[in-house]
Amino acid sequence: MLYMFYNDSELEKVLKEIGKRAKPSFKRFKYTEILAEGTELILGRYKSVIFIISEQDVGNPIEKFEIKIVHLEHGEQFSFGKYKYNQLIEIDTVFDENLFYNLFPAFFAELTIAKLTVRDCMQTKDYVMNKSIEIREFLKETTLNYEDYAVTLAQKRDSFFVTYSDFISKANKAEVAISNAKFFSSKIGNFMFEEVSRLEFELLEVKKYSENFEKVLKELENRLNLVYLQIEVERRKNELELNRRTSAITAAAVVIEFVAVAYYSLKIWESYLPVEKIPKILSFLLLIFFTISVIILTESIGNYLLERKKGQLKVSIILLVISFSLMVILPIIYTQI
Repeated sequence: MLYMFYNDSELEKVLKEIGKRAKPSFKRFKYTEILAEGTELILGRYKSVIFIISEQDVGNPIEKFEIKIVHLEHGEQFSFGKYKYNQLIEIDTVFDENLFYNLFPAFFAELTIAKLTVRDCMQTKDYVMNKSIEIREFLKETTLNYEDYAVTLAQKRDSFFVTYSDFISKANKAEVAISNAKFFSSKIGNFMFEEVSRLEFELLEVKKYSENFEKVLKELENRLNLVYLQIEVERRKNELELNRRTSAITAAAVVIEFVAVAYYSLKIWESYLPVEKIPKILSFLLLIFFTISVIILTESIGNYLLERKKGQLKVSIILLVISFSLMVILPIIYTQI
């Protein structure tokens, strides 16, 4: 007697393989349902798994188990009799619908899922291991182009995270299947418990690698944060250098502006008023005062246009008016002395 298991998506294909050898039945058990029955086979479903019980192979099952009812002198005890398990499962029991159509299909289905997911985990583990080795080699490299390095790091982190998440998802799925298989094994009296324990051990060995993979992911995160910090430091350094150069240029512009304003103010002042009558030290100080007032007013107008603050603008206008008034009044006063 063969127990053959298929994905639920293959139901239509399985029905074509069966043809007219079975008729719709729709019989329900606690864990399974029988969809069709015939003299040669039984078609049923457990969760998202399709199973066929038959004496002959049908199609291409993802897994199959062969059971033979025999008389056993020695064997492992279970709730329904005795059994031996190698490639062939030999059972010393009487036929029972609940056992053969309900408990066995549910147990073998969970065992099939567990086998496939553990095998998939082992293959994924090897792939993730190779990826983690590549990443650790990459992390040993040094670079001066932090921005390109950060982009590459982020890509590797995202790619590894997807791969790692897929591995964890498969491991969790295998863990659930093994737990369900243990449940049905105990329900039948620890039937084939050694096989379930072997899969559980293999899964535990595989999951040991998850800690190592998680460390690689954290190393990527830490390196990426460090690179981002280095980029920020470089950016601030460039800003400071730019500010320093800008300050130097601004200072030079102020000096040039001061000299230009002082020169042209003096020439205009001498053209219209008798500046020579004023003591030289006083005319010099008055010229400096006026020049500074003009520069302050220029700065105040710029600040006003940016921030709309009138206080500094009013003060600078008053200073300019005072300095200009003194430049006009003092030459006249000194001319009359």
